[in-house]
Amino acid sequence: MNDLKFTTAGDYVADQASEFSELYYDIEQMFIDGVKARRIAEILGCNIQVVYRVLEDMGVSDSNEEYNPFDTVNS
Repeated sequence: MNDLKFTTAGDYVADQASEFSELYYDIEQMFIDGVKARRIAEILGCNIQVVYRVLEDMGVSDSNEEYNPFDTVNS
């Protein structure tokens, strides 16, 4: 028989929450270590807006960078 793993919606949400908390922690630590928001997004392979939201949630900003919602890491 096939060994299928069935997951529930709760498992899926828990996995997403765990991944986000790891991403949040990584962003927080990199920023504390002096890494700029744009570089954090490049290293982690995430959207720059995610980095800015985490920094905003932390109550800090990357003051040396101008925020442009149309600017992407790939451009």
